[in-house]
Amino acid sequence: MHQAAELDLLLFKEDAGSGTDAGSGSGANPPMPPRPLPSMRIALTDLKWNTLRVACPGTKRYPLGDKVDVVPLAELVAAG
Repeated sequence: MHQAAELDLLLFKEDAGSGTDAGSGSGANPPMPPRPLPSMRIALTDLKWNTLRVACPGTKRYPLGDKVDVVPLAELVAAG
């Protein structure tokens, strides 16, 4: 079993202590809300990040777990 940091999308900004993953619901129609995945915890640990943001097509920001937040894609784009 492969147990390493794996993300769909990686965005870097000035803060090297955080990352972004794409949480689109695995191609479901309609899209399912993001859910906590073992790969998210592994990425936080392996990459030594303080936070992980899961990008979603929705409009609401909410916590997904410890150090993991779901963030609307439009908010991430606006933040530059």
